[in-house]
Amino acid sequence: MIDNLVNPLLEIDTNFYHYVSARSKAHALKSDTHLIGGKLDYAFDGDSECRQKLGSMFGISKVLKPVYGFINENYRMMYGSSAKAGSLKFSAAYEATVKCAERLKMVLPVVCVLASSEKKIYSLEGEGVNEPCVVLTSGLAECGDDKLLKFLIGRELGKIQNGHCLYRQAAAFYGLAGIDSDRRETITDTNIKNSLIEWCRLSDITADRAGIISLDEPADFVKVALKSLSNGFTGIYTPEVLSETIINDGYEKLHFTPARSISLSSDVSPLVRRLYCGLEFINCEVLYNRRTDATPTVAHLVNKQAMEIRCVIISEGGVRQ
Repeated sequence: MIDNLVNPLLEIDTNFYHYVSARSKAHALKSDTHLIGGKLDYAFDGDSECRQKLGSMFGISKVLKPVYGFINENYRMMYGSSAKAGSLKFSAAYEATVKCAERLKMVLPVVCVLASSEKKIYSLEGEGVNEPCVVLTSGLAECGDDKLLKFLIGRELGKIQNGHCLYRQAAAFYGLAGIDSDRRETITDTNIKNSLIEWCRLSDITADRAGIISLDEPADFVKVALKSLSNGFTGIYTPEVLSETIINDGYEKLHFTPARSISLSSDVSPLVRRLYCGLEFINCEVLYNRRTDATPTVAHLVNKQAMEIRCVIISEGGVRQ
């Protein structure tokens, strides 16, 4: 009889990952306070509008159909050859992800680490993916740079949270926007192709905002972003020679320019405009509604609507005619 008895203690889930996931879900329940019109408050309006347009285009389902198989293949290969990060293994990357998920008020994804000296990171989510996951190489997971890890991981969590993964993987599948050099197929529809490239550019602004929210000090954004861009982690454009001083000096003039008067010269690259948009977010009340522990860098913060108007204009290079 004794052999048939079940120890009730064995039914207690002692898995730390499950504990953190449950804790993150509790935070996620509060995310309703960070929704505006059904969208996350920090999401770039230009990103959302472009993705809606892209999703309604005739022929988009045909373009995306082979991408699902690409994602599933990628997921199976990754899951079979990676190690799960946790509190004991690749703890720096894992703890950074826990903190980023907490700040973004989302469920903690699986963190998978691939053995490689390269420094790469991406995210997977969608049909065929059992759990959303962030995938990074051991070279990045063990880089010893907590700021860089939080910014890059925060960006990937932002992609998961905003439903970016399918279209980002589509861009990789078709070799667009510099996301992946291993082109599998070609999009023959020029409108869809150009719209996907444009969306990649705009979605990076949303991802940057998630990275800013995830940083211990949001004001470190430019320094950390330039460091990541110099290594090719987050840029969809060829990195150019930039410095924190160049960006901050350029933005200082822009910051005091009314939206109706913003006009950027043609030599201001999309990458620089993207960084300017990140700095606009640092001056927005949305960030500090989420990060009540962070100190604003300016005396007067702008609201979401004013910031988005400025970011749309900046991302396009000047006032709309």
